[in-house]
Amino acid sequence: MYAHKITQYYRPAGELKGMSDNLDELNDNAHEKNIEHAREQIVRSMEPGIDHQLRQYGSLLLGQLKDSGGIDPLIRALQDPDKKVRAQAALSLGVIGDPSVASLISLMDDQDWRVRYRAAEALGITRSQKAVPRLIAALEDPKDHVRYMAAKALGETGSNIAETALITRLTDDNEFVRRSTVTALGKTGGPAAKQALTVSLKTDPSDEVRKVIRNTIIHLEK
Repeated sequence: MYAHKITQYYRPAGELKGMSDNLDELNDNAHEKNIEHAREQIVRSMEPGIDHQLRQYGSLLLGQLKDSGGIDPLIRALQDPDKKVRAQAALSLGVIGDPSVASLISLMDDQDWRVRYRAAEALGITRSQKAVPRLIAALEDPKDHVRYMAAKALGETGSNIAETALITRLTDDNEFVRRSTVTALGKTGGPAAKQALTVSLKTDPSDEVRKVIRNTIIHLEK
């Protein structure tokens, strides 16, 4: 059942089909016979030097297993040189959920902004309230990509305690950070957010951001 769901969304290149079929079989066996053995085999498919499509596929399978034993290899995969592998690892960590939160929070201090970015993304997917304080702090990250994802993740958590911190990002230098902030305030904000957005509607230099602000204000008024 799990292999069918997985291959429905992702298929490696034709020449890799034999190996991917083998990974599918391992995924089935993990739930029926020996999850630890299956996980070990999947992790081997993610080792450096293995084709990047298989590393991505292995990351996807670990998320499908929803097993805490997959957290460490997925954390390592957040440093993979391939962007798609990093993205899939973040998604899988988010799917695993609460058991991965502590490790992801610690990665918010990583020197590599790409790791911080993906860690914030994964924390948003978990929707964990435990992640909220660290995501608020990440709104001040020197890298705009991380600020953008921190704002987005805070919106996903649905926490209203980030309202004040998010409002300060409405004047961020980066348009995409502001846009992400507006969307997050639409999901978590109250009267203070509405007032701040009304001001930003008159002052923001971006047509696209102002469009998002208008829609968000309408949403908050409902």
